[in-house]
Amino acid sequence: MKDIVVVATDNRIKMLVGKFKQLPLKSLLRGKIWKQFGHWLFWHSSIKRRRVKKLIERLTLLAQGVPIEIMDLRNAVFGKVCLRLEAVDSMSLFECVNTVRRPRGFEQVFICSIYPQILKRGFGIFNISSNQPHRIDVEIGYLGHNDDQFFWVFEVDGNSRYDPAKTVVPKKHIRGDKCYWVYRLGVAGLGDSDSLDPLHWMIGCQTFFNNIMADLKRRNYQVTAASIPEFELGRLSLLRRLSLDKLKKYQSRFERRNR
Repeated sequence: MKDIVVVATDNRIKMLVGKFKQLPLKSLLRGKIWKQFGHWLFWHSSIKRRRVKKLIERLTLLAQGVPIEIMDLRNAVFGKVCLRLEAVDSMSLFECVNTVRRPRGFEQVFICSIYPQILKRGFGIFNISSNQPHRIDVEIGYLGHNDDQFFWVFEVDGNSRYDPAKTVVPKKHIRGDKCYWVYRLGVAGLGDSDSLDPLHWMIGCQTFFNNIMADLKRRNYQVTAASIPEFELGRLSLLRRLSLDKLKKYQSRFERRNR
């Protein structure tokens, strides 16, 4: 199998080199051509990168009028995150960010940036259907003692700007016998408006997320530390999946009772 993959990759590279030989020398000397070649080589040099590239190509087109630079930012952040994830988690992230209607890009950047931290903390996450454009609503939670569910909701709005001068104040909601908090988050502007560097935006989103975790901790949620020893990750991964299944079943039962 490895030999087949190597041969296929070599054939792709030979085809591209053949096309380059047909170009005039002046075109080859242009930096843009070599940049495109480097970009192609990066995304086709491994099976995992090709898989991630296919997911990027399937992402929802951004709303009309959004600059192409924002789409490049969205794609870059999604790609960087997925390259660090297992295949099943990459697909879960794709499904999470691809449900949004007429995205502005910033809501997807935010969810992608915080997704690795959500996994490391052992949380479960799934979408809540929303008819609002450029918004991703997600429910995040975990199992506490006696399999008791603890959860909260993010309403991530890619069209509203984050104002660092204002404190995010969540609203308290009740579902059945459960109380939970809903955070309405404007995430446009979490990065430097003068820079579209993916890492800069990822850091801005993760810092914002950590501030919300601190707020939840003050509300007696048992949110874990951002850094977890390696031997804990396997156990937390299992708990996260069990938690996600139970949270989905709980929400489904509640929705049936209210029909």
